[in-house]
Amino acid sequence: MPQPRPAMKRRNVNVRANAQVTAIRFEGKRAVGVIYRPEGSGVAREVAARRDIILSSGAANTPKLLQISGIGPESLLRKLGVPIVLDLRGVGDNLQDHYTTRMVARVKGVETLNTTTKGLKLAREIARWCIGRPSALAVSPSIAYGFWKSREEFDIPDIQMMFTPASYMEGIPGLLDKFPGLTLGFYQQRPESRGYVQARSANALDDPIIQPNYLDAEKDRIVVVDSMRLIRRIFGSRQLAPYIEAEIAPGPSASTDDELLDFARRNASTAYHLSGTCKMGTANDPTAVVDEQLRVIGVEGLRVADCSIMPTVVSGNTGATALMIGSKGADMILGRSPPSLNLSRSCLKPQSVEATPNACSFLG
Repeated sequence: MPQPRPAMKRRNVNVRANAQVTAIRFEGKRAVGVIYRPEGSGVAREVAARRDIILSSGAANTPKLLQISGIGPESLLRKLGVPIVLDLRGVGDNLQDHYTTRMVARVKGVETLNTTTKGLKLAREIARWCIGRPSALAVSPSIAYGFWKSREEFDIPDIQMMFTPASYMEGIPGLLDKFPGLTLGFYQQRPESRGYVQARSANALDDPIIQPNYLDAEKDRIVVVDSMRLIRRIFGSRQLAPYIEAEIAPGPSASTDDELLDFARRNASTAYHLSGTCKMGTANDPTAVVDEQLRVIGVEGLRVADCSIMPTVVSGNTGATALMIGSKGADMILGRSPPSLNLSRSCLKPQSVEATPNACSFLG
């Protein structure tokens, strides 16, 4: 049987958990170390780097760390009061995310997680889970996904839908309604709205300012309204209608485009797919942060390997893409040649989601 965490046994691996990185230290334009504070300690420590530093803190904290380390828009760095290493205006810009709107219906004639996780039924589900049987306790917030078009005339899907045999109070996963319900949510795969991430202060313990600007682009607002009307047609379909007692959220009182859009503004939420804040590009692109080798443009010894490097958010969940970035980035750092397999044909099938050109060009 393989040993857990085999990499931890390697002599060249040293994990320092419960520590907060506070800055990347530079000598001139070269990154030479990482400054951090162990939890509960007021004493800063430093890890020196003989080669590259790999920054992988996500699309919110990666730009924040770069900014408080002196890399970012000059106006912001001066406001933060940090020494300027490099005026790189793209750091923190181009923020993208999938904005998820969930619609809820009260159901009849069928059990949902709302009813199977209360009282004696909950005890039964706990017992089933304990003996390794299928149980409501092992069900994820979304158990079925679908890709479809918000308008029939589109050639390819532009939304992803998520189904849950449960309904949540105010659309918040984890807090179940008291009545039997189901949830059908969606998000636009390729939103056009762009936001930003900015360090709140030079203190690494302060959370960054995250402004996603959801629904800022007109196209995004149109897709949301069209998609809500699509889900209403699904609720009323021959297959599902016998189980639908009533639409609860937004409910029949929301009928006009403005009313549906208002519901989405007030009740939708992040899909936790933040991307794009340190986007990959060429050296002559003033908004680019890293090059095709994940190296931060304008400095040496520093790379970024997380979802912040995506020029545009992928058209589905970001988990697999994040793993790909790490795997491909490791090959780059080690100087390995790209695989000979040409993935472009499989990635660019006409039936595929409008998503793959960027991902495939990165894969090689």
